[in-house]
Amino acid sequence: MSFKEFYMYEAQEFSSEKTSIAQVAALHTYLMKSGIYRIDQTVLDWGGGKFDIAKNKVEDSVDGINFQVYDPFNRSEEHNKKVLEEIKKVGGADIITIANVLNVIKEKDERIK
Repeated sequence: MSFKEFYMYEAQEFSSEKTSIAQVAALHTYLMKSGIYRIDQTVLDWGGGKFDIAKNKVEDSVDGINFQVYDPFNRSEEHNKKVLEEIKKVGGADIITIANVLNVIKEKDERIK
């Protein structure tokens, strides 16, 4: 059973599959403007949706940043596997973000977990 199948079976009624929108999350804009995103960092955007708009914006704005999007509901297993292999290859992520993910979980107990 995949992560997606397990999690949907076990925990929540809704997933982000139908809520992924083409926009740059305010979190990424803030992290770029504040200088937290810096050259040669690796960022893992967990639950980053099906669009590469944030990835492209961050990589265009911050020289040398390695921005990887992992999303079990909006990306293929092959894509997610490649992302995790890349993160492992570079020795881990410097920053892990989880923007606009918890707000799509209907069940309060699951959001709190």
